[in-house]
Amino acid sequence: MFWHRTDGHLSAAVNDTKTGETFDVPVGAGERALDLFHDPYAYACIRAQSTGESWSTFSDTALAA
Repeated sequence: MFWHRTDGHLSAAVNDTKTGETFDVPVGAGERALDLFHDPYAYACIRAQSTGESWSTFSDTALAA
């Protein structure tokens, strides 16, 4: 989990060591950060479905450190 000082939002950084994919999933309004932490893949899929983006959009997103 990362707290972004510039704007105060939280995100979960995911690094899948099996596939080599890395991506960042922001905690949205009304979402619980700990739930996202425990299952970031589910949140990434839900976010992709709700925004109309493909899953690959999230898996290609550079991590904000």
